[in-house]
Amino acid sequence: MKWRLKEQIDKNGDTLEELANYLEITYQTLSKKMNEHVDFTRTEIKKIKSRYNLTAEQIEYIFFTD
Repeated sequence: MKWRLKEQIDKNGDTLEELANYLEITYQTLSKKMNEHVDFTRTEIKKIKSRYNLTAEQIEYIFFTD
Protein backbone atom coordinates (compact mmCIF):
# COMPACT_ATOMS: atom_id res chain seq x y z
CA MET A 1 0.00 0.00 0.00
CA LYS A 2 2.79 2.39 0.85
CA TRP A 3 3.95 3.04 -2.68
CA ARG A 4 0.40 3.30 -4.07
CA LEU A 5 -0.60 5.97 -1.58
CA LYS A 6 2.81 7.67 -1.86
CA GLU A 7 2.22 8.00 -5.63
CA GLN A 8 -0.97 9.99 -4.95
CA ILE A 9 0.72 12.11 -2.30
CA ASP A 10 3.56 12.99 -4.68
CA LYS A 11 1.25 13.47 -7.67
CA ASN A 12 -0.70 16.07 -5.69
CA GLY A 13 2.38 17.92 -4.43
CA ASP A 14 1.70 16.89 -0.86
CA THR A 15 4.01 15.58 1.86
CA LEU A 16 3.52 12.86 4.42
CA GLU A 17 3.56 15.50 7.14
CA GLU A 18 0.81 17.49 5.41
CA LEU A 19 -1.34 14.40 4.96
CA ALA A 20 -0.84 13.38 8.59
CA ASN A 21 -1.89 16.87 9.73
CA TYR A 22 -4.93 16.76 7.43
CA LEU A 23 -5.94 13.39 8.88
CA GLU A 24 -5.30 14.72 12.40
CA ILE A 25 -2.83 11.94 13.20
CA THR A 26 0.89 11.95 13.87
CA TYR A 27 3.49 11.32 11.20
CA GLN A 28 4.44 8.13 13.07
CA THR A 29 0.85 6.87 12.99
CA LEU A 30 0.61 7.59 9.27
CA SER A 31 3.85 5.68 8.72
CA LYS A 32 2.46 2.68 10.63
CA LYS A 33 -0.70 2.78 8.55
CA MET A 34 1.19 3.06 5.26
CA ASN A 35 3.39 0.12 6.25
CA GLU A 36 0.26 -1.89 7.11
CA HIS A 37 1.01 -2.24 10.83
CA VAL A 38 -2.22 -0.39 11.62
CA ASP A 39 -5.34 -0.11 9.43
CA PHE A 40 -6.66 3.16 8.07
CA THR A 41 -10.08 4.03 9.45
CA ARG A 42 -13.08 4.46 7.21
CA THR A 43 -13.05 8.20 8.00
CA GLU A 44 -9.38 8.51 7.05
CA ILE A 45 -9.97 6.74 3.75
CA LYS A 46 -12.88 9.08 3.00
CA LYS A 47 -10.70 12.09 3.78
CA ILE A 48 -7.91 10.79 1.51
CA LYS A 49 -10.46 10.15 -1.24
CA SER A 50 -11.69 13.72 -0.95
CA ARG A 51 -8.24 15.33 -0.64
CA TYR A 52 -6.89 13.65 -3.76
CA ASN A 53 -10.18 13.45 -5.68
CA LEU A 54 -9.90 9.67 -6.03
CA THR A 55 -12.39 7.33 -7.67
CA ALA A 56 -13.82 4.25 -5.99
CA GLU A 57 -11.57 2.16 -8.23
CA GLN A 58 -8.48 4.06 -7.09
CA ILE A 59 -9.47 3.60 -3.45
CA GLU A 60 -9.91 -0.13 -4.05
CA TYR A 61 -6.47 -0.32 -5.71
CA ILE A 62 -4.68 1.70 -3.02
CA PHE A 63 -6.22 0.21 0.11
CA PHE A 64 -7.71 -3.17 -0.74
CA THR A 65 -5.53 -4.78 -3.42
CA ASP A 66 -2.70 -7.05 -2.32
